Amino acid sequence: MALQIIAQSVYTPITSNVGVTAVKPGATSLARPPAVTGGANPPSIQSSTFWKNKFDAGRSFYYNTEALPLSQSSDEFDYYNLAYSIDEFTSMFEGSGDTSYLDQVLTLVINMINNARLSSTIPSSQFKDGFMGWVSFKNGQNGDEQALYEIYNWRYVTRLLDAMKKNTAVFNNSTYRAKYDQILAFTEVNIFDKWYTRGPNTWIYRSVTHISCHFAYIALYLRKHTLNTTRQQRCDTIRTNIESVGLPNALPDNMRSKITASLGRAVSGAYSWNSHWNDTSRPGQDVAHANGDITFICESFDNNTGVWTQTDIDRFVKTLTQLCMPTHALYVDGTGTDNGWIADGWPKLGRFSVPCQQALEVYDVQGQGQYMAMMYVNAKRWGV
Repeated sequence: MALQIIAQSVYTPITSNVGVTAVKPGATSLARPPAVTGGANPPSIQSSTFWKNKFDAGRSFYYNTEALPLSQSSDEFDYYNLAYSIDEFTSMFEGSGDTSYLDQVLTLVINMINNARLSSTIPSSQFKDGFMGWVSFKNGQNGDEQALYEIYNWRYVTRLLDAMKKNTAVFNNSTYRAKYDQILAFTEVNIFDKWYTRGPNTWIYRSVTHISCHFAYIALYLRKHTLNTTRQQRCDTIRTNIESVGLPNALPDNMRSKITASLGRAVSGAYSWNSHWNDTSRPGQDVAHANGDITFICESFDNNTGVWTQTDIDRFVKTLTQLCMPTHALYVDGTGTDNGWIADGWPKLGRFSVPCQQALEVYDVQGQGQYMAMMYVNAKRWGV
């Protein structure tokens, strides 16, 4: 597939500073090893080969049936649902170094890029500006551009960039490097700059924790790859505001203060929290949307931002294994009952805790490719 030229002459470069219900269809860099908390060396967990084989058994379905058709759509709601596939194939490449997984995820991402249109040429767009993007007529939308649908997917695209750069052979390969450069350039302008320019207090600092964390995730990884100093500064500001300083439109609340204030409210040593800023009422955040909080927190911890500690991780493990998993709880305080889906973030805790990985191994809702891929990376991280 020919690489699409994404630079747009109608785009004005950086100058001055300027809710939808999540749905899930039915069913890393390995350089920073976790501290062993399970007391075993090697730990007594299923091998990475076990999880790789489980993923590969469904690989054709995950790619050809689930992912590829979504990537070929021009409706960005399909990209929301494609997020899980972007994450799982990135994880399989990340853990194995096998470029066949990389080739598949690159096809998915470049399909999306090639489907993007100039906002000013989209009749139904509410913006009609100089950025590239998509609109949605699905899930109750009327042809608007939806920030959530894009950032839900693109957080994992930024992690793909990171996985590519950390693989020396891939990054030094001219073909892969051209695709990396294409994706990075599109991400900088048509994801990050676009939603920042359109208004950070509306489109980045959102009313709930998990959507805000989606953009913090993008900022975390884009900061490592963009060479533009203004973008670097904005990435740092966005991530730290959401994570530890306070959202400018929801001061003084932030993820760090919100989580710490919730210690011990449900099970001693476990965390429970409310998804709305400056709200501590129970039952609080629901388990499904908490995936968005947890996946960001795990990536932040893994990238040594200094905001989260192993103690925090262990408390999240208690939340997962003692409050959420046993009864398929609806809320993170352990109340209510739901379908048990945790595949979009919670399993990452297993790379930092052997008991968590062991609990995830026998959990009864684990059929998704994304779950298998996370468990594979976790086991690789533990060296088994």
